[in-house]
Amino acid sequence: MQMVLTALIIIFAVLFNYYFPIVGKRMIEGYMIGPLPVTVVESDKVTVQISLNPGEQTRLLSQLQELRGRAKHHFQTMIFIYSVYYMVISLTLLSGVIAAVCLFLITRVGWPNSSLTVRNLFLSFTAVAAITSAYPAAFSHQDNIAQNKSRYLQYSALIREVQTYLATGRHQRGSVSDAGGFVLHVDSEI
Repeated sequence: MQMVLTALIIIFAVLFNYYFPIVGKRMIEGYMIGPLPVTVVESDKVTVQISLNPGEQTRLLSQLQELRGRAKHHFQTMIFIYSVYYMVISLTLLSGVIAAVCLFLITRVGWPNSSLTVRNLFLSFTAVAAITSAYPAAFSHQDNIAQNKSRYLQYSALIREVQTYLATGRHQRGSVSDAGGFVLHVDSEI
């Protein structure tokens, strides 16, 4: 029976450390908002179709690079938090199921007559289920996911706005503005 306990602990550790984070990351990338758009973060090609002085062009391109870095950071942070959230919920469910099976085995013969291993499994997995069920609220997983998603979407929109300005010379609302004013606008949004 102790071999069963050891096997369960090893399986639990492997699932907790390797499988659940991978599955959580795949879920958010594939189902929640899709993969990270290459054009937003990783594209190094920027077409400048308007006339800018070298200082304005350098500043806008550096702002664009900073925006890409921030968007990528918030997207990756969101994926990480979501995968941890998925892992914790899965761990809570799995430990609760194991505790329920142990409780069923204990109630069939009574606490004094049940196996010491089954009692230890019951107490251990009940404690794990209780502790991990408090993690999402304690670490505000839902709020952190929502905040990072919002920031990612804001930075992505600003990246598109800068790219559009560099290509057309037009501001978000379609108005033509001087490059210096647009640089200040982007600075205030960052």
